Amino acid sequence: MKLKKLLLSISVCAVFISAWFVISYYITFRKPNTKDKTEFLYVHRGATYKDLTDSLFSLDVIKNEKSFNRAAKRLKLSSLYKPGRYKISFGMSNKQIINNIILNNEEPVKLVIAGSIRSKIKLAQIIDKKNEMDYEQIFSIINSDSVARSYGFNEQTFISMFMPNTYEIYWTSQIPEILSKLKREYDRFWNSERVAKAKKAGFTQTEISTLASIVYEESKAAHEQPVIAGVYINRLRKGMPLQADPTVVFANNDFTIRRVLGKHLRIDSPYNTYKYKGLPPGPISVPPASVIDSVLNYRQHKYIYFCASPAFDGTHLFAATGTEHMKNAAAYRRALNKRAILK
Repeated sequence: MKLKKLLLSISVCAVFISAWFVISYYITFRKPNTKDKTEFLYVHRGATYKDLTDSLFSLDVIKNEKSFNRAAKRLKLSSLYKPGRYKISFGMSNKQIINNIILNNEEPVKLVIAGSIRSKIKLAQIIDKKNEMDYEQIFSIINSDSVARSYGFNEQTFISMFMPNTYEIYWTSQIPEILSKLKREYDRFWNSERVAKAKKAGFTQTEISTLASIVYEESKAAHEQPVIAGVYINRLRKGMPLQADPTVVFANNDFTIRRVLGKHLRIDSPYNTYKYKGLPPGPISVPPASVIDSVLNYRQHKYIYFCASPAFDGTHLFAATGTEHMKNAAAYRRALNKRAILK
């Protein structure tokens, strides 16, 4: 009888101990331990384990810090963590969070190349916002002529590889990884059909990108971009200077210029298309893919001139002769003077 009681007691104790271990394991590893919100933990290269936990707890997303620390100790997080950007969301357990950090399951970021991008400085700033590397490191790489040549470009044309798009990268991605992704997108865009169109028009891919950048800075009106492209191609074929105001603005490195004046035209730069014939050495901005297509599908016509429309709607008036152009220009000046008087 005593033996039966002893065995029963042992069994009860074993059940309680087992239950305690199960509950303890569940609380430490499996129980959801995050608040009802989403935060991102950034673990920098060179960060200490204390840096990691301080950053995590400062997000105020962990419910029970003690249970997290217990789980982290058991799973050896302090010696196995990896740098990265990690998503901490509602319902996650300690083990899920820790495993993500140990296994380097980073949450990707969206690198958006869009808008007015007129320099590699701006590109470096865009990448800097989505990457752990600092701006100086990024700029030194994308401004390197040797890096540009390794991708088939030069220092002036390298910007044409940065096709406007949304790219999925990791916060800890090295710049060569990002550049390789951009090059793949560039190669995908420049398919055999587009390459054939460029050759038929008598241009290389980078020359098309350069011309597209000028067209884009001249007009954001999609319907007239193929017409403007046609004007510039007519000028090039006639051996005329492009006389494109946006290239002069670029040459002066002053994007606040609204009207190009004589003093701006005096600058000695290969980007001054009033002074030097032909295309400038490279793009003056990053044109959207649609504008590159507008150049590839340029409108064939006899126009050689164009000026801003007196409607002030961002469009232009086109002319095939100097006389027509002077009439259009005079109409624009009259409208401009009238507008100034009304103000």
